[in-house]
Order: sequence, then structure tokens, then C-alpha cells
Amino acid sequence: MTNHQTFSVSGPSHTSVMPLWFSAAAAAVGMVGGLAGVASFIWQIITWRRSTHHVRVATARSWFTYESGDFSEELVVVSAHNVGSAAVTVEAWGIEMGRKGESLNVLKPLVGSAALPHRLESGSSMDVHVQASHVVEAHGKFRLPFSKMRPWVRLGTGERIYAKKGVLRPSIAPK
Repeated sequence: MTNHQTFSVSGPSHTSVMPLWFSAAAAAVGMVGGLAGVASFIWQIITWRRSTHHVRVATARSWFTYESGDFSEELVVVSAHNVGSAAVTVEAWGIEMGRKGESLNVLKPLVGSAALPHRLESGSSMDVHVQASHVVEAHGKFRLPFSKMRPWVRLGTGERIYAKKGVLRPSIAPK
């Protein structure tokens, strides 16, 4: 058995001899090129997804400390953090009472809250506050557990982003 392949080229009748290792090398180069193309395509998708805004919403409890050393009443804080690479504007926020329920909206922002609309640059955050007593009142009115009260922010794109977890139970809430 020989190590050569014979093939013909159209035109004048003649044959050429190509070593078998050349075919194997061409197949290997083709496979490497194909894999590089697939890897490049996946990388383009990843970078495209990261080139937009990506906002995460969270909630916490908070208190302000005054110069006298006194504390404010308990507050519920809704935080929005842009982990994407593009800036986005936050236009509104609230706390939804259950799935597709009414929202607790704050018409007059508390001191320390970000003014709306607020532009979130890449890597920046904003906090807005509501008195915990308002959240406790809504809890009693809607008879809804705090875990079902989901904070949200509405972006300038019209998209509403929800926190993964509900409001933390305020310490002033009845047991």
C-alpha cells in the first residue's frame, strides 16, 4: 500500500501525487479554524450582552444617625446597582404588593434618597428610602407577608426590574 493519493484536474489529462499526511494536516487546520470561529462567535455574544446596562435591585433596613447621636426612625432602603457597561436612567421606584398587585409609591422622597430621574453610570448605585411604618401599614392593609413585597425600579427604557427577594421584616412590625 502506498502513502499517496492520486487525483485528476480538469483540463488536459494528467495526474498529480499528493502525500496522505497533507490531507490530514488540511483537515486538522480546518477543524482548528472551525473551533476558532465558534469560540469567536460565543465571545461576541458575551461582549454584546455586557455592552448594555444591567441593573440589580436589592432591599435593606436602615437608620440615619444625627449629629446629636440620635437615630432616625427605621427605614426600608431600595438600592439599584448598574453592573453593566452602559449608563441607564432610573425614572421611578416602588414596592409591589404581591404578584401584579398594587404598588407602594413614595411621592415625597426622604432625605438621603436619590432624586428621580437618576442616571446610573456603569458601576454606580442609588438608594431610595421609605419609612418602615409605611411598609408595615401596607402589610396590614393587604395582609401580605413581607417576603411577597417586591421592590422594583423602572428604567428609562420602560423596563421594570424587580429585587430577587422581598422586603426584610422591619423591626417595628408586629410578630
